[in-house]
Amino acid sequence: MSESMFRTAPGTKLSRILRWTVPLLMILTGLGVMAFGVGATATGIGVALIGGSVVVVFAGWFGRLGDDTERIREQAARDEFLRTGIWPED
Repeated sequence: MSESMFRTAPGTKLSRILRWTVPLLMILTGLGVMAFGVGATATGIGVALIGGSVVVVFAGWFGRLGDDTERIREQAARDEFLRTGIWPED
């Protein structure tokens, strides 16, 4: 295994991409439905998609507001593993 696999948490890049891409796609879809849809139902669906994207952004933001102690401890364990080749005991 390469050492670069352990330098960052698994899925970090994917998490960043999804954290911003999914809400952006929801907003664009909502705007498209409102622009090209006909009637109040299309407008309602568009508004719901845009509102849902705001909820997704805030949910991700609130989820990352938590205490970083566990992340710091996990990174220290990874650094120790890279240095010694042995995963430290908790």
